[in-house]
Amino acid sequence: VHHRHAFRPLDFLRPLFSAAIMPEGFPAHPHRGFETVTYVLPGRAGLVHRDSEGCRMRYGDGAVQWMTAGRGMLHEEMWDTGASVDAELYQLWVNLPPRSKLVPPRVQLLLPSTAPAGGAAAQVQREGSTPVRTGRVIDEVSADGAVRVRGIARPPAEEEAAAAEAAAGAAAD
Repeated sequence: VHHRHAFRPLDFLRPLFSAAIMPEGFPAHPHRGFETVTYVLPGRAGLVHRDSEGCRMRYGDGAVQWMTAGRGMLHEEMWDTGASVDAELYQLWVNLPPRSKLVPPRVQLLLPSTAPAGGAAAQVQREGSTPVRTGRVIDEVSADGAVRVRGIARPPAEEEAAAAEAAAGAAAD
């Protein structure tokens, strides 16, 4: 799903729509049995997330939120209208396999590789009953600039284990 919105400060109808007719975002709603992966484009405003687990965070400008609803949670995603005028994001919904549909809910927040921790791109404002796992999005560009690949960085312990395994494999050859 692709969402793009522009919030113009001089739009005289905006207060009427947001207060009486249409809130600016996606008010509280339930999810169960799947995951949502939300990627906010770099340089764009994002969302303020709150959920029934007690978590509150804001994210935008190249950040990714990975939410596993599992056995169920209530959450809302409201546009972070104070961050910027333009907001744009992509969201994927991933159906969990039957054995994982009742796992405990969790949220992961992935920062762009260039963003400072606790900066404007993403910020956990309050942890819930389940701690928010944070990580980095790796951004690799080919030498000619024609191809860009984004991936999820491994935690340091996993990275060390993978490097040791690769070295052992190379030594065996």
